[in-house]
Amino acid sequence: RRMPGALELATELKRRGFKLALCTNSFRKALDKKMTSHQKLKSLFDVIITGDDPEIKRSKPDPSIYLLAARRLGNVTKERCLVFEDSPVGIQAAKAADMHVVAIQDQRFPQPIEPFYPADLLFVSLFEFNASWISGPNETWQRAPQELA
Repeated sequence: RRMPGALELATELKRRGFKLALCTNSFRKALDKKMTSHQKLKSLFDVIITGDDPEIKRSKPDPSIYLLAARRLGNVTKERCLVFEDSPVGIQAAKAADMHVVAIQDQRFPQPIEPFYPADLLFVSLFEFNASWISGPNETWQRAPQELA
């Protein structure tokens, strides 16, 4: 099942000119099967990197998958990357890559909150994230208002 809010957020970010990458430890065949009924969402990603990509030697929490995504997006600097993650190992990987992280503690899969704390922002749903909080692709990312952090 697709994470609630994923299609809406990805659509809005693409509309505003952002480049999008999907990075998963899943192998390509498994991802393709998962995404069979989510082709619209899949089509929004400029880059999709799976755990069996020949350039990935170690899975998350190793940061290489995110660094590779930044490179494949056109050598985007890590400071310009904003990662949405729903797993503690993914958060570790993104932070190890020195990228900004929005953690989504997906309520469909309850787990302790502490492993999500390294993220810059934490929500229980992608619907809580407002795309207007981030600047366009040619501007510097701005942290959400303090009361949301």
